[in-house]
Amino acid sequence: MVLQDQGRVLDWQGVQERLEEVRWRFIRVFAGLVILSVAAYPFSGPVMNLLDKPVRGALAVFSVTEAFWVRLRISFFTAIFLAMPFIFAEILAIGGTFFHSNPTYTFYKKYFIGIILIAATLFFLGSALCFLVVLPAGLQFLLGYGGEHIRPLISADRYFSFCLVMIMAFGITFQLPLVLVLLGRVGIVNHHFLSRNRRYAIMLLTIAAAILTPTPDAYNMLLLAGPLVVLYEISVWLVRIFGREKIIWNG
Repeated sequence: MVLQDQGRVLDWQGVQERLEEVRWRFIRVFAGLVILSVAAYPFSGPVMNLLDKPVRGALAVFSVTEAFWVRLRISFFTAIFLAMPFIFAEILAIGGTFFHSNPTYTFYKKYFIGIILIAATLFFLGSALCFLVVLPAGLQFLLGYGGEHIRPLISADRYFSFCLVMIMAFGITFQLPLVLVLLGRVGIVNHHFLSRNRRYAIMLLTIAAAILTPTPDAYNMLLLAGPLVVLYEISVWLVRIFGREKIIWNG
């Protein structure tokens, strides 16, 4: 009984140490974002000029402080965008602290830098797709409802929030292939499981797209859901190549 109690104390101490490490990593990420936000503030003007090209001349502010808060929000999102490789590294490091006993940890540790580079590349590819293709097409479609008789007058705060959230949503959801491949390496999923549950996955991806898109219209939801379904199909083949054949609950 004493040995069991001592084992429990040691296990609890290990959990506390890991939670403390997680806490400090979150603090480090937050501090880095604050510093980067301050550094990015002088560049918020050029970022605004890039984002408002599809609606140039149609933006307005409806309060004295709105323009100031818009620039702060753009600075913060710019900081997140630039810091994504560092954020991915911290997230992977946090995940690694809970997988020391898993045989996949050797693979995880060996390809740590490669995983970060792939995650950052997928994020920037998703963001670029949104900025260059999806946003212009989506804005043109939505603003076209006004016809020739309605002149759009859009809140700058809502417009930039819409653009920034869409860009970040695409960047984050483009991590789907990497996440599924890592789950395949751990043994949580395999390509048989993903193929068998394709219809449920498509339903969940559609729901996720509806939640992540900042507007309630179906058009923008489909703009995100479509690429997600394509990424899911690509993920099935990647898991088939790089994942395990058997998953842990199937033996």
